[in-house]
Amino acid sequence: SLDALSALSGMVASAGLGGAVALALSFAFGSLVLAPRPVLSFVAGLSYGFAGLPLALLSATLGAALAFWISRRFARPLVARFVATRPKMLAVTRAVDQEGWRAVLLMRLGPVVPSSLQSYLFGATRVALWPYLAATLIGISPGVVVHVSAGALSRTALETAFQPAHAWLLATGLVA
Repeated sequence: SLDALSALSGMVASAGLGGAVALALSFAFGSLVLAPRPVLSFVAGLSYGFAGLPLALLSATLGAALAFWISRRFARPLVARFVATRPKMLAVTRAVDQEGWRAVLLMRLGPVVPSSLQSYLFGATRVALWPYLAATLIGISPGVVVHVSAGALSRTALETAFQPAHAWLLATGLVA
């Protein structure tokens, strides 16, 4: 609920640097357990306003790097067996093997497969780490910007006394 998110963002924001570190660790852990990144991006915006954008982008990218590394280092055979029985996933991994960072970028821009699962899939391909990270950062940016903005606008709405004109402007901003 909005009250729970508001309370959570208040705790994160009031914790200072510790809150930012806790949110960053939540992004990393969330990437490992397939948690939805939009919720954490929204909390970053709700907690820090638009200043939460760099935190959300870097934390989400680091979480994706961690999932990629775990897949590449430890889970590659398991991921390969999982992919082999699913034609769509097999097509994705083949595209990444052939196109490298370009396929990663396109998959991140239009996520057909959940982002956290993508990180594990990409770890089982031949794409190199640095091109993967660059494509991931660029590809997730539009979505993260939207979710952090929604959180920041919600923060503003919660902090501001209700005025119809102001509410209309906020609603228009959220829709945009």
